[in-house]
Amino acid sequence: MINCDELHSLLARDRVCERSDLGLRLATDCLYPSADVVFVHVAQFGGGFRITDGGGCARNVLVHAKDDQALRTGLEEARKRHGVTIEAGSLVAVVPDAEWLQAGILAVANGAALAASVAVDHTLRRTEKDLSLRIEEALGRVVAPHRIGKDVDWRGHSGKAWKIDFAVIDASRPLLVRPVSPHPASISAAYTAFGDIGPENSSRFCVFGKTISHEDQTLLRQVSDLVPVDAVELGARQALGLLN
Repeated sequence: MINCDELHSLLARDRVCERSDLGLRLATDCLYPSADVVFVHVAQFGGGFRITDGGGCARNVLVHAKDDQALRTGLEEARKRHGVTIEAGSLVAVVPDAEWLQAGILAVANGAALAASVAVDHTLRRTEKDLSLRIEEALGRVVAPHRIGKDVDWRGHSGKAWKIDFAVIDASRPLLVRPVSPHPASISAAYTAFGDIGPENSSRFCVFGKTISHEDQTLLRQVSDLVPVDAVELGARQALGLLN
């Protein structure tokens, strides 16, 4: 039976390695969208090796995206892109000998990271699409539809143009609005965009539907007002100076 020292020698480098029910659990250089490390499990299989993510991608997606259909879409994309197989929700590669071990590990690790990224992206787009519809309806009760810009490019201090979902721009102080979900990718995108745009000449709303962690709320409040979707209408009236 192979041990960690032998596995390290085959890979010509040291990595976090420990025995698991599926063989040897090995840390890789790949990361899930949540920034968690992708681990693979390596076991001898005939004259070669069987490598699997051990369901790690599925667990990561179901914790952070909570979407079975998005997970299936992500796993299928990984199967097509990286030549792995799907077995009971896990990604698997079987290689014939040690010469192919590194390639098999990379296929599974990159596949797991890709699958999670695709799944999260699907979930975020669906969640934020639903939020966007509610935001647009709320803003439409405050100002005429022609005053609401959608997918507006707004330039930040860096010179980069950020895509802003909604902007009421023909006002003395424009109102910029982005929907956000609890996932780290959504929080990071909103924080980066509004942080670069800054507070000087606009009001900025990050609008949420699902509960956001206290830490992420604190982060977003550094660059914007954090507004529950049910309060968008009232918040917009206040930001635009339309309250009696």
